[in-house]
Amino acid sequence: MELSDGSTVHYSSETTMLINFWKLLEQNRSLTLVSFNGRNFHAPWLMLRSAVLGIRPSRNLMEGTKFNYPNHIDLLDKLTFYQPSQQGATRRFNFDFYTKAFGIVSPKQAGVDGSMVGVLFSEGRLEDIAAYCLRDVAATWQLYEVWERLLR
Repeated sequence: MELSDGSTVHYSSETTMLINFWKLLEQNRSLTLVSFNGRNFHAPWLMLRSAVLGIRPSRNLMEGTKFNYPNHIDLLDKLTFYQPSQQGATRRFNFDFYTKAFGIVSPKQAGVDGSMVGVLFSEGRLEDIAAYCLRDVAATWQLYEVWERLLR
């Protein structure tokens, strides 16, 4: 499917998508994942959801310790200096906050956020989900570039 911005999106089943994800990681052992809150949500979810579907992950995305984990840069950990708190400079702000603070267009700016994906899916609005995901990936990469350039 071609999106309104010219991007092309390929659809597959959840099982096929996860199998391809794990193959990609297996074939590219040195690949570094970049995420925001990935150690707390995305990594465990990908591993557990794969197991539920009978797919064995090719890499332990939770390998390592809280402060030292290979091949994964979790920007939330980096931006809170591994000391998340409820207040002060290391407070755990959400992704929308960090994108706005660093002058990056928030994926939510187009009116869709992650909490809406289930409803959008049930309504068959796959293009809206794909566009949101692409905005999220682009904003994550831009936030990574800021961290790499100014804070690493």
